Amino acid sequence: MSKTEYQIGDIAKIVGLSCDTLRFYEKKGIIKTKKKSNGYRCYSEEDLYRLMYIVYHRKMNSSLEEIDELLGKDVADGSMRDHVRQRLEEEKEELRRHIQAIARLRLVSKDLDSIEKSAKGFSLRPFPRGYVVGRFGCQEDSVREWFRISAGESGLDMTYFYNLFSYSKEEGLVQKETQMIVYERVEECLKAGRENFIGQTAETRPCIYYVIRSEGVCPDRELVERMMEWGCGQGMNPVGVVYVNAAMTVFIGEKLNHYLEIYIPVKPEKEK
Repeated sequence: MSKTEYQIGDIAKIVGLSCDTLRFYEKKGIIKTKKKSNGYRCYSEEDLYRLMYIVYHRKMNSSLEEIDELLGKDVADGSMRDHVRQRLEEEKEELRRHIQAIARLRLVSKDLDSIEKSAKGFSLRPFPRGYVVGRFGCQEDSVREWFRISAGESGLDMTYFYNLFSYSKEEGLVQKETQMIVYERVEECLKAGRENFIGQTAETRPCIYYVIRSEGVCPDRELVERMMEWGCGQGMNPVGVVYVNAAMTVFIGEKLNHYLEIYIPVKPEKEK
């Protein structure tokens, strides 16, 4: 009984590869074909299964070099097991990087939405839910720590810096500390678990909210007072605490500018 033979066009259709790819594999020595007297390439049933093996491993993102090393080896020697374990870890890491990229894009999209909406004026919104990565005496110290930890784990570059101020008419704005905060959902794509953070964000009250572009990271006292006056007009009682986050940093001309998110926690009228 004669064995089935395939021409290059037939094989290309069966395995879903182009003729050029098949010729490339042949040139690399991964597959070997026979030429008939008429000059046409001829593939056997064994060649077909070999190609199916290659295509399947290529779909697992194995390189041609890796596949070539596996071809001809018995699974009993452990080579296949080691290769699959390594590829599994590599793909999981690649997936995590893609998830982090999506998370970054969502954060930037959210920040852009907030900037656009703030053009309409002050509003009320909840303080962001998340996890406090660290607390520092000033933003400079927190930035240095941010560079250190974000170099050690990809994803912690999505940390936001919240400067916490007290406010009174007598003293104005007085900075108390800087909190490094990772938002909820973002922490899900980090290697560091919640047990590595100080704790959840503690502020749960509604806040007077606004975004303004500034060359510094501290808002003007006059703006804070206008926000508080607006809150009082809405029947809310500002508690004398101000959170400021440089949500986005841009260069306008040669000057560094920050889009500052300002949160002023308030109590409802009945809690005065």
